[in-house]
Formats: sequence, structure tokens, C-alpha cells
Amino acid sequence: MAQEPRRILAPWSVEEGDSTYLVRSANGFVISATYFDDEPHRDFNLRKEEARRLAVAISRLPELLENDKAAAALPLTGPGRVAIPTINAPDLQKEAAKRKA
Repeated sequence: MAQEPRRILAPWSVEEGDSTYLVRSANGFVISATYFDDEPHRDFNLRKEEARRLAVAISRLPELLENDKAAAALPLTGPGRVAIPTINAPDLQKEAAKRKA
């Protein structure tokens, strides 16, 4: 028996835990967990404010995808790549076009 795909409903919210920020969908599904540690001797972890900002950015994805330009840019990106709007980085777009040719 095949499972039905999960629906990740908007809006997404951010919840603070002891050392993490969780991003949850409207139906309670945990979408991401961003961990932090403000210990001064641990340089490899995110600080609390950095983790909060990252979690807030993740939680805004559904509203960003409602933007037609942002949604149209998604198919242009591959796994692990980020869409770069031509308004912000025209030189990078030209270089990418040269590499494809």
C-alpha cells in the first residue's frame, strides 16, 4: 500500500527550544531544526542570533514562493544551487551563459 505524500501546510512558524529553533508547518510537521551554542570555546556552532535569523528565513519560504519571479527561478536551479536574480548579479549570469555555450 503506497503512502500518501505529506502536505506541508503554510504558514510556517519558528519555535525556540533549549538549544535549537524549530520551523513547523501549520499542521505541526517539523521542517527544520537549527541548532545553536553560545559557548565561547565552540567556534563551529551557530550563535543563538544566527540560528534565529536562519530559522526565520526558512520559515518565510512559502511566502517567497508566492512571488512569481522567485517561483519561476526555482526550475533554473539544481540540487545545492541557489537562483541568482539577474537584477542583483548580472555579471554572474553572463558568465553562466558563457559556460553553457
